Amino acid sequence: VPRINSVLDSVPFLRDHKSLSSIVAGVVVFGVAKTPRIPNIISAVIVGIAGVFILAGILPLYTQITNRSAS
Repeated sequence: VPRINSVLDSVPFLRDHKSLSSIVAGVVVFGVAKTPRIPNIISAVIVGIAGVFILAGILPLYTQITNRSAS
């Protein structure tokens, strides 16, 4: 994960938008999990990691929307 974060920090637009960069990382990792040469168990672990990235990116956006509608 730190390696992925350092790569994402090297992109100027994604450096300023951490939620978007997490979602992008999750989508890219999902793409890696689809390769046919990876065994099913390893693919499942990769999909879990991708899910964590996407949830970490969506949670701050979800919190902002729910707090705004509650006000």
